[in-house]
Amino acid sequence: ASASCDNNVLFMEMMNSEAEKLGLVVLFHEKPFKGINGNGKHNNWSVGTDTGINFFYPGKTDEERLCFVTGIAALAYGLKEYNELV
Repeated sequence: ASASCDNNVLFMEMMNSEAEKLGLVVLFHEKPFKGINGNGKHNNWSVGTDTGINFFYPGKTDEERLCFVTGIAALAYGLKEYNELV
């Protein structure tokens, strides 16, 4: 799954780079214009443990909700600090 995601990101970056050389823009939106379907290209990802805990699942218990909030806070901080790597 990681390799597929990496390939998907690389493809999207290459498409943007090649389009820019031609003075064009690539839209990866699922519906870029009213009445016209797009490609909706995107990646899904999650963060979890080897025991099956998903940090981005809100859960039903206080402990699970704390894990979720902590995961979202860590993601937000990481994006703020290292956004140029994304």
